Amino acid sequence: MTTRDLFGIERLACENPDCRGGCTGFARPLPRSERPSDSALLRCLHCGCHAKEHAKAKAGCLVAPSNLKVAPLVPGSALADREPGRSGQMQLPIKTAAARAADPVPRPAQAEAVVSAQPPAPAPKPVPAPVPAKPAAAPAVAAPAPGAVCWELPRRGAAPLRVGDLVRLPAASGAAGLGVVRELRLGGGARPAACLAAPLLAGGQGEQAGDVELPADGLETEDLGAAPWDPPRACERFDEERQFASLVYQAGGLKPFADALRRRKCKICALGGSISLQKAGYRVNLAQALERRGVKVDDCPLSVGTAGSKPLALIIGDRIVAERPDLLIVEVAVNDGDELLENTPRSDVAGILRAAEGIVRTVRRKSPNTTIVFLEMFLRDDTEAAHVLKTGAEAWRDSSTQDAVGWYHEVAPRLHRHLCRRYGLAQLDLIPAIRSLPTEVRQEWFRDDCHHSEVGGERLGNLVARLILWAVRQPALQGAPASLPTALDAQCWCNGRTIRIGAGWLSPDHAKYREKDLLKLGEQADWLLLRPGGQATIPFKGRACGLMTMVGPDAPTVRVRVDGGPTREVQLFDRWCYYWRDAVVLICEGLADTTHMVQLDVDPRPPDHSILKRAPNSPLWTQFLVEAQRAGRPPHKLWLLYACAVEGDAS
Repeated sequence: MTTRDLFGIERLACENPDCRGGCTGFARPLPRSERPSDSALLRCLHCGCHAKEHAKAKAGCLVAPSNLKVAPLVPGSALADREPGRSGQMQLPIKTAAARAADPVPRPAQAEAVVSAQPPAPAPKPVPAPVPAKPAAAPAVAAPAPGAVCWELPRRGAAPLRVGDLVRLPAASGAAGLGVVRELRLGGGARPAACLAAPLLAGGQGEQAGDVELPADGLETEDLGAAPWDPPRACERFDEERQFASLVYQAGGLKPFADALRRRKCKICALGGSISLQKAGYRVNLAQALERRGVKVDDCPLSVGTAGSKPLALIIGDRIVAERPDLLIVEVAVNDGDELLENTPRSDVAGILRAAEGIVRTVRRKSPNTTIVFLEMFLRDDTEAAHVLKTGAEAWRDSSTQDAVGWYHEVAPRLHRHLCRRYGLAQLDLIPAIRSLPTEVRQEWFRDDCHHSEVGGERLGNLVARLILWAVRQPALQGAPASLPTALDAQCWCNGRTIRIGAGWLSPDHAKYREKDLLKLGEQADWLLLRPGGQATIPFKGRACGLMTMVGPDAPTVRVRVDGGPTREVQLFDRWCYYWRDAVVLICEGLADTTHMVQLDVDPRPPDHSILKRAPNSPLWTQFLVEAQRAGRPPHKLWLLYACAVEGDAS
């Protein structure tokens, strides 16, 4: 017997008795052109089982142990219609050897512990004997493929450990306090599974400490006094009000916005990137949806192109004072995901957390009546998007979708959720909702991998409006934190500001190049290019200083000296520098909140291009090479337009 769901998809009932996900059945088959194999059809939306397996045996395929996280396969997503052989975070049903032998198509190799499966079972014997489990053994996980990320580690007697989790660092580590998990490492032999955690700075600490390596087992995760909450993998029928609690974390955080709605007049500002700037996107349709309900909306975008938390933390202070909105929507998941991916294998999870916390604390200080909500948007991960629709960072376009999408769908929203817990904010997570959509609906809602069509903008704007109106009717948060509790990281990027770098601050041999202005969408500016051996001197006031720059094939190593002190090197060149991208680079921190002078010298040594993922190939790079060869100098240089300073937070 089949039923037709909200989107007109026929579904067959799931007969797997072990499916604990509230299974609603199987999606209809994909079009023949999209099928990787007959065995990949009709997967259960929650347990990942095949319909035909249930037809063979009522027990279905064996399900992973309850202490392992199973990533369900959603019809139309890259988890369901991916190509064979691609590594990713896909969980395959755990099957016996006999079941595997009956499967006509080989399975892709398992890559990540986030969906770790048991090792292959031995061939069946005529009289199989159960093998008792060893109580002390840790859950078995498969080794990640080269370049793959381990997103999650199962642990003995504890919740899984995930990239982006907050953990309590033991005093014996030398960095007692809180840390954020940056990397997970599988164990092997006598070596236990471990994690690398970036320590967060408590008040009174100086410069940021280095990463701490800790054993995964026994490490305590920090929930900041709130009940643990994670969104579901996918949320079907998400436009039904009974499902809204699956998409909204801490709905009571939006309660203060109810006062503006009662006045029938409000100002809403969206702080984000290009998704929030779309003329027919969610932001405009959210305002229209509220106006249809009798609320006059002053729609004021505060977004900047491709900006995530880091650059936005540097400009929010002045803008929030000028606007003082009733509601500030922080939409940065996709651009924060770009930042995290582009810094692999040393993704700056602590830096994203520090910048996003700076946004929250700056708004709370300068506009205390503004309600803040984090909005997490979806980045398409299905086959069509993976092959032809990728936009944004080239690191995203050139990476295997399933090896990279975790930064966007899991880690960035998780980092934002830590701040929601700390400050009593709401989070609207649309990722589970859109993940449940089949490919044909995504094609209608999106015009590429992240930007929305007119239809998608209308649907998502209406959904966000309904989520907000539902949230303001929910009870206020119990035991809500103080308006401005102690900071998670004392070096969070509070009261950030940008400083236009003047030509008089550079040595005379610099050059100029006309290129886009990072802070003024659609405008261009004269960049100052500091060549090898060149020097810049930048005055600033604050506890930290950075550069809003561009890094690419010509990115140099910079020698940094603050107030005449010791010199240290900052290497801007990394494996993604085969193309130019915007970057916010912190060059010094942990200073007294007073005036300083930082001196920058471009190292004459050229960068090592052998570390690049692929060779640079663009007309601009060819032009720079020719110009440098004619002048008899190396092509690397430092792009300068804005410096930035942050005061940090002493409370």
